[in-house]
Amino acid sequence: MLHDPDNGIFYFFYDNNQNIYDSNWKPPLEEAPFSLNKNCRNTQKIHEYVLKFHPEPNSTASLCPLGQDVEFHNYNGDAQLRKILGQVLHSLVINEGFAAKDIIILTTTRKQLLQNQIVGQFRIKAEPDITRKEILCNTIYHFKFITLKDLKAKLLF
Repeated sequence: MLHDPDNGIFYFFYDNNQNIYDSNWKPPLEEAPFSLNKNCRNTQKIHEYVLKFHPEPNSTASLCPLGQDVEFHNYNGDAQLRKILGQVLHSLVINEGFAAKDIIILTTTRKQLLQNQIVGQFRIKAEPDITRKEILCNTIYHFKFITLKDLKAKLLF
């Protein structure tokens, strides 16, 4: 793995706040960790909102753009979900000028409900065609593994 196993440099990154599978897991290191406390992934508005759930909210800061306000929409049933989502997408793309390719819908487990569905004027897909009005939708669990090259979206919905 390393060209020089005795003197090579090995970097190990992890975020214990994203460890959703095994809360008792610890990295297999003897060295003291070097904390990365700058959020370069979410807008400031999203960062501010999720800090409520962080065990040490003063331990991290956002370096990202301000972003949109976090919005909540209540719905009853799948039909109402699709209707409200269609309205939100219309507002973002038509009224506010976001490109469909810059919007990502993140779900917990309901991705299948939306996949390959027409919602308002948009098709929801796990692998959208960026030349069409298709919106990326995936689970929060899968989204963690999208590479930086793929992460070009300006808005996390």
